[in-house]
Amino acid sequence: MADQSIAPINPNISGQKEAVAGNQSIAFTSTDRKLIEERGGEINKARSFKDIFNQKGLAAKVENEETTVEPGLDVDIQELAKRKRDHAQMLSNSPVKAVRDKIDTSGGNLPPPPADMNRGQDEEVKEDLETADIGKKTAQIVKELNMHPDDIVDKFHLDEKDLYNLVFKIKDLHLKRLLTNDRKEYLELTDIIKKETVAAAKPEAKEWIENRLNLLTLSSSQYKLKLLDSLKTMGWSDEQRESVKWLQQIADKYSKETRGPE
Repeated sequence: MADQSIAPINPNISGQKEAVAGNQSIAFTSTDRKLIEERGGEINKARSFKDIFNQKGLAAKVENEETTVEPGLDVDIQELAKRKRDHAQMLSNSPVKAVRDKIDTSGGNLPPPPADMNRGQDEEVKEDLETADIGKKTAQIVKELNMHPDDIVDKFHLDEKDLYNLVFKIKDLHLKRLLTNDRKEYLELTDIIKKETVAAAKPEAKEWIENRLNLLTLSSSQYKLKLLDSLKTMGWSDEQRESVKWLQQIADKYSKETRGPE
């Protein structure tokens, strides 16, 4: 077999001339020739690889994984940019944003879900707890007002929170009534308690509510009379003597107008 001649190295040859010389002396196998024929047509030594690539690439075009643009068609750059932004938005809203080479099944290093993912569920649980807590507080105040919680459940057209606010206000006014020594203030507080409570009651429950409020007024006047009576041995002041008189009048009035607890 004859030895293949080796072209001498010319240190002054340019890059372009070196590429041309290499293209002329390159030897192709049958596989190479077949591939070139499939992609570039018949082998023409007068053509360079640059001409072939300009006409048809050796690698088939593929669809961009982030778009639905068909290969080989003219593409609107703005449309591509919009789809890229949409793709990024989808990733940012994903529950798991971090990209991982491996899946962690331990459950210890997973990123927290987006803040709004469990917001609805957390708020429902919180509202349930608040409602249960308000219900307990309402029941406690109703007992302090000498009523049973079950008796007022269906007597008002109020939700849990509004009912709590009402009974809390009634309790506050009732305590002020127990502490006052002024007849006018006592009667004014009694009138406010009656008006605001009856206004929130259902029509069919108004009479029942009024009777329970009258019992509460009667018990408050009797409580104040007993308190003053305990101070009798120490000597009443003129103000205390006057209080005993109007408190006794109120107690007598409500004892006649009030029915017993139903």
